[in-house]
Amino acid sequence: MVIRGEPGVGKTAVLDLAADTAASDGIRVLRAAALEYEAELKLGAVNQLQQPLLNGIDELNPVHRQALNVIMGLEPGAMPSQLVAGAATLSLLKVTAEQRVSLLLMIDDVQWLDLSSTMALSYAARRWMGTDIRTTSRYHRFNRRPTSVRR
Repeated sequence: MVIRGEPGVGKTAVLDLAADTAASDGIRVLRAAALEYEAELKLGAVNQLQQPLLNGIDELNPVHRQALNVIMGLEPGAMPSQLVAGAATLSLLKVTAEQRVSLLLMIDDVQWLDLSSTMALSYAARRWMGTDIRTTSRYHRFNRRPTSVRR
């Protein structure tokens, strides 16, 4: 689900209501808020979304575990490739969903989402079929594309 509209019409309030409703129905809600000044921060939104799932990292294979530890800032190292970041993201989400936990990933201000997170989450979303993982996002429409965003 995508919530869009002009600034100030209540999109975040709708997102908050959806999060509260989902949580009251037993769905685990993972949220990220993209910010314009963090649009160049590689995998920043993946870091935000998966922070609450850190206890599941030990269940992952060593490559995915190491990649997520770097993404989360828990250990030093070079950022993983886009393929590894996407696969590690998918693995952690699936490990959580396989514990009979429904997940709702929510991204606020998706227009500022960093490209690396966009790619990792897109990779994961195309492959999480058969799990109970859903997404919703909010963005505001611009009359023109913001000049500070490089994609």
